[in-house]
Amino acid sequence: MRVGGAVGAVIEPLCTNELIEAVLACKEENLPFAIVGRGSNTIFGDHPEELVVIRSVGVDALRISAGGRIRAGCGTSLSALCLCAAREGLAGLSFASGIPGTVGGGVLMNAGAYEGSLADVIETVTVLDVESGKIRTLFNNELSFSYRYCNLQQKQAVILSAILHLPHKAEPDAIFAEMRAVAERRRCSQPLDLPNAGSIFQRSDPNVPLSKTLDRLGVKGMAVGGARVSEKHAGFIVNAGGATAQDVRTLIQSIQAIVKKECGFLPIPEVRFIPEEV
Repeated sequence: MRVGGAVGAVIEPLCTNELIEAVLACKEENLPFAIVGRGSNTIFGDHPEELVVIRSVGVDALRISAGGRIRAGCGTSLSALCLCAAREGLAGLSFASGIPGTVGGGVLMNAGAYEGSLADVIETVTVLDVESGKIRTLFNNELSFSYRYCNLQQKQAVILSAILHLPHKAEPDAIFAEMRAVAERRRCSQPLDLPNAGSIFQRSDPNVPLSKTLDRLGVKGMAVGGARVSEKHAGFIVNAGGATAQDVRTLIQSIQAIVKKECGFLPIPEVRFIPEEV
């Protein structure tokens, strides 16, 4: 989104052990911290000076094993994961092609698109319990996956890695063709030429895009400061130049008020605010 102020410190671990050490050190020193991957659905506040950001993109080891299983570190980009699977002829992940996030954020938000989601392919997730300092491995059915949700959102846990199970084989060329089709679909429908944080709101109905409702309500082009609802896709807010986090927040609240008044429900933001009171 390219908004927000400077944080107090940034830590970039290069392996799982360093990530664990960074988290536990912040806890020990009672320092407020946030873990991010590529920050693709994140909006930082304008004054987060006291915050320590732990950036996980260096924790990106990938390992393929028998039976169509891939172990991926939390900082692995979803694009790299899709490429790895395609080269091995492992089908079932093309929906994630072009999602500009990491495995950790993708699991936390149950990232998905075009009728697919990570919940469909996750076998296990390994996490650090921040309170106890213990490492646990959780199976898919322990994570309560649903639309853009898993129960780790409610827990003090850090995602370290995940194992994905892709049992179905296909010709790599066919998988790459699917990925290109997904990329073209995104390019045609989303404002990829301007800074944005992806879809701003969750769908109220998983089967009905909220953008259709927003389009009908005429919010395209609404602006607060440098933040503007995309003319291309009503579900995206773009930084048209010089936007602040407060501009984005105020615009989100204005849209929520319109939807509440006209449709009787309050759309829930899909983006993550850091710190929460942004």
